[in-house]
Amino acid sequence: MDSYGGLRVVVTPRWRMKFHHRLDELLFVVPNFRIAEPVPWERIPEVVARVESYIAWFIATRNDPDFHNQEHVKLYKLRCLEHPNSKRALDLERIAET
Repeated sequence: MDSYGGLRVVVTPRWRMKFHHRLDELLFVVPNFRIAEPVPWERIPEVVARVESYIAWFIATRNDPDFHNQEHVKLYKLRCLEHPNSKRALDLERIAET
């Protein structure tokens, strides 16, 4: 998760994660999820959905207020607000109210 709330999915062995992790990002490793590289085209949506659901669960289960006040997490939550009529479009009215 980058400092603008964006989410980047990387499929690589655990020992290579440090080569993909930037200094301003939060790194999440999805436990018990293995998939062969290169990821087949038809499985990419499954991988992305699994990562997004894990991140949503991880954020929802944290009880630390400092975690929720991090810039990465705040902006990711704002990016997850979807307009009811358009998938993946931000609901700007809800963002303006926050």
